[in-house]
Amino acid sequence: DVSPLSERNSLVIMTGPLAGFTGLAGSRWQISGKSPSLTRPGFSHGNLGGIWGAELKFAGYDGMIIRGKSDKPVYLFIEDGVVQIKDASCLWGKKVYEVRDTLKAEYGSKARVTTIGPAGENLVEFATVVSETDSSAGGGFGAVFGSKKLKAIVVKGSGKVVAAQPDRLRELARYVRVLRKEKLGWLPEILEDPKMKKQACFGCISGCERATFNPSDGRSGKFTCQSGRFYRTRAQRFYGEWNEVPFLASRTLTDYGLDSDVIEPMIMWLLRLNKAEIVTEHTSGIPITKAGSLEFMQKLCETISS
Repeated sequence: DVSPLSERNSLVIMTGPLAGFTGLAGSRWQISGKSPSLTRPGFSHGNLGGIWGAELKFAGYDGMIIRGKSDKPVYLFIEDGVVQIKDASCLWGKKVYEVRDTLKAEYGSKARVTTIGPAGENLVEFATVVSETDSSAGGGFGAVFGSKKLKAIVVKGSGKVVAAQPDRLRELARYVRVLRKEKLGWLPEILEDPKMKKQACFGCISGCERATFNPSDGRSGKFTCQSGRFYRTRAQRFYGEWNEVPFLASRTLTDYGLDSDVIEPMIMWLLRLNKAEIVTEHTSGIPITKAGSLEFMQKLCETISS
């Protein structure tokens, strides 16, 4: 009977037993709890890659459970077995990349940051939690963070994970590499664009299609999977050619902390409502007829997240 946005809702953040080891692709981690998402109501989870989960192990923890609610914005700082609750008033209202940059300037480039954007603060039901290398968790857990006034979790660890049977673990890792190469085959090369660079999560065997895109403004970020594809066709139709807009649109979503899985059908819904004159550019303040442009995406994200 717990409401997803109630202080009684528990955020359960967990790694797996192989997190922190290399060669086994076992460093993914998970956020679980009651979800406010209309598409995934009730108990749900968001699964993330990157390095944050491994860093949590290096700091001495397998996971954490967060309950309650703060009276003011806070963030958690975890370093080698010590947990501190810090004031996040100066971070509240900031978007993801600014928060990440601010906290890394405070704690060093090796600090690993998980945070929410304005969408999570304002309890948008499909707000994401964004971590290192733009890994993100769907399921509306950004809103759960926001309901607890939890802006971010910063982790910094100097330890390492130790296997009970290191020789057996190395043997298993070798066997997995053989299976990966001989039975499954390597994924085909997708990095034809010189601005794309392959990026593997911590401890991965060979990497997947995950890659970063390096735009002309120099601010690179993740650009594959759903977040990279959802705006590509629409942008090409609007501009008449391939350009950086699909990546910049994806980066805008990440910065506000919004889920592209929800935004994609929402755009189609808005276009149909506009065609039926139910929602117009005048009534919404969104340049609906410019769907496919960066201007449209920026205004849409700002409107939803405010």
